[in-house]
Amino acid sequence: VAAYIAGNDDLARELFPLARTSYERIEPTASQFGDLDPKIDYRKPGAEAEGIEFTGFHRIEMDLWLDEARKNYPDEKITALTEAGRAKYGDQLVADVTALNEKVTADDFVLTLADITNGAIGLLDEVAAPDGKLPGEEDEFSHTDLYDFYANVEGAKVAFESVRNIANSKGETAKELVGDLDEQFAKMLALLHTYGNYDEGFVSYDTVSQEKRNELGAQLNALSEPLSQLTDTV
Repeated sequence: VAAYIAGNDDLARELFPLARTSYERIEPTASQFGDLDPKIDYRKPGAEAEGIEFTGFHRIEMDLWLDEARKNYPDEKITALTEAGRAKYGDQLVADVTALNEKVTADDFVLTLADITNGAIGLLDEVAAPDGKLPGEEDEFSHTDLYDFYANVEGAKVAFESVRNIANSKGETAKELVGDLDEQFAKMLALLHTYGNYDEGFVSYDTVSQEKRNELGAQLNALSEPLSQLTDTV
């Protein structure tokens, strides 16, 4: 946000997908807090469909990748934000993420086992959704979807690992499920690694062919199927 407000667009573009990763790891939890998720992470069509102001990460993304925005919405007159407009949306994003942080670190914040396991499932659903990462709709201007994809899988893996020992204590069938999940998470992350990493960057998702997207989708399904059994198991 500091780089964006200062007009250092190259740095802001570089930091944009990295700044999103922590949020993408906890997205289902963020959705529990009323309007924070819409304010932080709604895409343009979602905000317009619900009649709310388009703010957050994707509002800033649209401004940073203005040529892509104009190409995606040719019938609209999309103009660059002024310095005051950048400050407005940048400061609001920081305020909203700060509010989210305060809520999840409050003494009275509680997650049940079902919240954790269903959250893991929800993270993978975020990837496969029609407006999600796998179809390339999440970061429609920047094409940085693979950063979000990877972060969603990381979040799901941490959620799984937090209940892994509980699942392992539930008998042989549950142990087999844990083993399958270990294998499928490793395969999913290894496949994503072929497209890059946080340090060196991921390839632009618009360069990933439909055949390769189908390969990612097949592995995502292979992971999602056993993960869907986790809540009942624990």
